[in-house]
This record gives sequence, C-alpha cells and structure tokens, in this order.
Amino acid sequence: VSPAGGSRLSFQGRLEDMRESLQIGLLSDGQEMVELDQIKLEQLMEGCVYLSCLLFEKEIDLHQRDTWSFPPPVSPALPFGSLPTSAAICCEQLLRDGAHCQALCLKRLGNVGGVDVGLGLVAGREPIAKDSFLCEYTGLVQVHVAGDPLDDYAYTLPVCDPTVRISARAHGGIGRFLNHSDHPSAELVCVVHDGLIHVVAVAVRVIDLGEQVTIHYGAGYWRPSSRTKVEL
Repeated sequence: VSPAGGSRLSFQGRLEDMRESLQIGLLSDGQEMVELDQIKLEQLMEGCVYLSCLLFEKEIDLHQRDTWSFPPPVSPALPFGSLPTSAAICCEQLLRDGAHCQALCLKRLGNVGGVDVGLGLVAGREPIAKDSFLCEYTGLVQVHVAGDPLDDYAYTLPVCDPTVRISARAHGGIGRFLNHSDHPSAELVCVVHDGLIHVVAVAVRVIDLGEQVTIHYGAGYWRPSSRTKVEL
C-alpha cells in the first residue's frame, strides 16, 4: 500500500512485505567492528521487528491520514502548517530509500550510574557534521491512543486531531537506540515527506568520532517514577 510520490508505507497486516536488507556496525569494548544484518540486529532488539519505514497499525488509519488536522497557521498552500519538508533538510531521497547515516554504529554502553543503559548509537566510522541527517524514527503509527499504557518508545506527532504517535516498542528502527542527554548532540525533527509527517534525527553540532549520539527526551518523559535518568 503506497500513496503517490513513492512513500514506503504499509499497515500491520502486510508486515511480511516490509522485510529488507540492513547493514550496521556494532562496536565492541575494544573498538572492534562487527557488521550486523537484520536478523542479528533484531536479536539485539529483543523481540522488536526492524523497520526502515513507517508501518500503520490499522489499514483504515493509513487511508484516513488526509483528515488529520494540524496547528495553525494552516492553509490550502500549507496543509501541514509551518513544518519543514524533507527536501528542506536534504533527506528526501534518504527517507525514500530507508537509509541512515553510514557513520552510525551501535555500541554496548553497559552500566552507568547503577543503571544498565544497554545499547546506544555512536559516530563509529567517522565524525558527523552539524545538520547531518542521522536516521528516521520509524515504528508503528498509532491513532487515537490517549489512555494507552506508558510506552518508553513512543513519539507523539504534532497533530491536533486525532492523537497520533509513532511507537518503536514492538516495531522500529535504529532510532529507538537514541539515548537521552541533558546536553544532546542531535534532535528529533518532524518533516513533511510525500504527504505524511516523518520524524528524523538531525545532528545539532559536530559529533566526534566515538561520541554517542543523544537527544533530549523532554521534561515530561521523566515524570513517571518508574523512569531513572542518568547522564551518559
């Protein structure tokens, strides 16, 4: 199921159509690189199915996305308001290809401040320039989700009505490995691409070789007592 323009969208009932190849490096403590394919990555993701593009939870939500309303200023010429386009931040073709920054690698971070923080993304092959596209935050597009259980991997889209979020808990890409920092090296940006909002990670400064790629989760993320914040 794909709209005009080349977006690679589907719904959960057609997940088998979304399987594809993937290569990403995993850095060991000794800085040795192991190349992961999709099967090996999913083993590290502990039950999460890898996606390089968005997957709608329900087919009806895929077809009704044109009815979503957005914050003003909205006009026929600007149906998504002031959100930038993927072309404006030079990631249009990268989103269509399901690509990520080739400098990114995974690394086991281990125990930090008494908390096992698991895996993180690092600039493992070379430094990353400011304003570089890093990856898309892919996952399951869920509509009308108010009151759902807490989801550590959910990102709510700037849609006035209905409530829409992208959940990378059970289906997601490498963006789900972006950890929090009060002094982040990247940020998540909503962009309009082929008639739909996508969420992409962009470097806000130069990220040095070996440095972790982090974002700020927002103050609201840390309100639940079940979440513990450590500075990486």
